[in-house]
Amino acid sequence: MADDTSLGGLLAGWIAFMADGVRGLAPAAGAPGWLIDALASAPDWAIVIPAPLVLFVGLLWGLSVVGRGRRAAAGFAADVQAGAATLSGGRVAMPPAPATDRHVEAIDRDRQEQDREAEARVKATVASEVAAAKREILDALREREADHPSAAPASPEAQAQFAESVAEDPDLADAKARIVARDFDGATAAVREVAEREAARRKQSSVREAQLWRDLGLLEAGRSVANAIDAYEKARALEGDDVWTLIYLSRLYRAKGDLPRAGEAAGAALDAATNQRDRSVANNELGDVAVARNDSEGALNAYREGLEIARALHAADRSNAVLQRDLIVSHVKLGEVSGDPKWTEAALEIALGMQAKGILAPVDAWMVPELQKLVAAARG
Repeated sequence: MADDTSLGGLLAGWIAFMADGVRGLAPAAGAPGWLIDALASAPDWAIVIPAPLVLFVGLLWGLSVVGRGRRAAAGFAADVQAGAATLSGGRVAMPPAPATDRHVEAIDRDRQEQDREAEARVKATVASEVAAAKREILDALREREADHPSAAPASPEAQAQFAESVAEDPDLADAKARIVARDFDGATAAVREVAEREAARRKQSSVREAQLWRDLGLLEAGRSVANAIDAYEKARALEGDDVWTLIYLSRLYRAKGDLPRAGEAAGAALDAATNQRDRSVANNELGDVAVARNDSEGALNAYREGLEIARALHAADRSNAVLQRDLIVSHVKLGEVSGDPKWTEAALEIALGMQAKGILAPVDAWMVPELQKLVAAARG
């Protein structure tokens, strides 16, 4: 067919060209089969004439979606800014950010970082306060022991465990305040109240309840050996294999003069020991019970066993101050029972070495002058 250059011919050609384009584009765009069939049978003008209208409506719809997205992002950014200002009392002033996903994510990251920093500051403050409370509690215990010696003085381990328990347990806040104020009668009553409440509720673990009874026993030891024994027996009923509960019970029974029960508790501690250091301490405790029974041979055997274990542990870790202190204790005990000054001299040598190295704890500073006195007395 010859080309028609008239206006009508040109328009008819353009309509045919556009209609063919739409029919060819539909399959490539993944249009459903019914639509492809409808386009194939529809006249050219029915396809081309609505097309501009459809495009115009689609353009308007797209612009409205974009606008709604931007308004939503701007609203979210405003909410974040208002929330941060409210939570911080106005101290956090966040500048308005462009309402885009990238900026909203940046605002969220900043808020999370601020939360992490605030949490870290709180944890650091709490840790500092707990450490200070432990020091105050230990100072108070040492002052009490110096002014009113207990029948069975608590070991450094027991004192440290007590300080940690009281400093960290919010239920013992009243007891902590009373201990720091040197009101030990009030502190004893406060711990007893918490321990009895825990025993009645049985909502907490037996481990925590046992520690509460040990805390009470340590306080009662400065007032009543019988009450201290009662508290530690309650702890033993909950944790029968706790070595230090058994060792302290042995010391309390020995202070009371009940040597059979003191020996039973010391033997149970040796049986329950799960490491060599506990075995060494338990052997020394058995030796102390033997001394109280005037059984020098039994005491020497127990002390020698404890010393051999302490020597082996020290050989494996020569920088450990606790193990060196154990050696001093074992040597002193052997010297007291045997009467041989070589043991006391060896203990003094170890103590002086620790002092020279700066690893003799301040609480043990008394050892050096006391050992010097013992050595001088032994030498005449």
